Amino acid sequence: MSLDNMKIEVVGGQMSYAQLNTKVDPRVYAIGKAHIWLDMINKRKRPKKWNKPNAKGTKVTFEMINSDESLDAAFSDLEMYLKQINEEHGTDITLNREGR
Repeated sequence: MSLDNMKIEVVGGQMSYAQLNTKVDPRVYAIGKAHIWLDMINKRKRPKKWNKPNAKGTKVTFEMINSDESLDAAFSDLEMYLKQINEEHGTDITLNREGR
């Protein structure tokens, strides 16, 4: 097979978010994580593991979303996280899935 005919597909990876570091207030961290999580899903990336934050940020391991089932599961994971932070931090963050 020549290089011209090869199909390369990203199946996952790891990203680092410097703004999610140990210097950030826990409530602000949680809200920022929710925003980043939604942005990742919108870019067809499903977070699989959130490492503990350190002074340099938080690393997130992800897999690519390549099916409707995987997309629904990614949104369900985010909704569970939103419920958790709403209870812990007294926030009222919701996810509107209409029109997707």
